Amino acid sequence: MVGQLFLSGGGSLEESKAIDSFFLKRIPKNQRIAYIPVALANHTLYPQVSDWFEEFLSLHERKDIRFSVYRNLQEITSFKRYTAIYIGGGNTYFLWEQLQKFSVAEKIIEFHRQGGIVYGGSAGAIILGKSIREAPDENVTNLTSFEGCDLVNGYSIIPHAQVHSYPWFTKTTLYLPNTSGIIVNQESIGFVNTNQIKDPS
Repeated sequence: MVGQLFLSGGGSLEESKAIDSFFLKRIPKNQRIAYIPVALANHTLYPQVSDWFEEFLSLHERKDIRFSVYRNLQEITSFKRYTAIYIGGGNTYFLWEQLQKFSVAEKIIEFHRQGGIVYGGSAGAIILGKSIREAPDENVTNLTSFEGCDLVNGYSIIPHAQVHSYPWFTKTTLYLPNTSGIIVNQESIGFVNTNQIKDPS
């Protein structure tokens, strides 16, 4: 049975608090998370990613959780010892290029297929969808293929969306404002909004 996906529209820790809370509630005590922050590799915030993740866990009183930060994707041979993978935001195209270059994308797909929990925030959410072609980022790579992991029941994801109401979606795309997120199960999608907190699972 496939695992759950938790996808965030992005924004600050306060804005994503609802979807983050539901994600961490699914993690049993004293388990491990693999954190992939490489989408921020060319950003001034990159040196502080470990501190940021500690703040994220502390905000939700989950200091029992242990985590590994993978700045070098070559170090990833398997996710078997982890309960969840957290893929952070940044430049979508650079993230997807790196995940493909080091064969990590296929490992994420297999981890999810075997029941693992995967969280994607902003760029991390986009690459888990069907296509990254509409990502609101500059393409700083030489990518020619824009197909993502396609784990969101055939939908593409657009984070940081400016929409008049939520949920907002078309036949092919889900639009996620900063305060929102989705929980994807095998055959259903639940919508979360920090301003209207309700567990959809």
